[in-house]
Amino acid sequence: MRLLCLHADTVQALQRLGTSVDDLTPSGLWDTPYHLVTVSPEQRDALQRLRVTLDDVTPTALRDLSAATASQISPRATGPAETVVSPS
Repeated sequence: MRLLCLHADTVQALQRLGTSVDDLTPSGLWDTPYHLVTVSPEQRDALQRLRVTLDDVTPTALRDLSAATASQISPRATGPAETVVSPS
């Protein structure tokens, strides 16, 4: 999970596209047009590729936890799978 600060126009555009974003500040951040939203790392990467203006304000501890979890879950390339057949 990543915590981003996005302009209200961007949040509204993402919602119109049906993108799953969790707006933590639906009224804006301290009466500004900026919102704190949570997105997946992949969504953040896509927004960056689209050159969307954003501030990634994810706390370091949360970033480190996400990276550690992803490295434990990601499959490793170990070659072809072995099939074990039990004698019957």
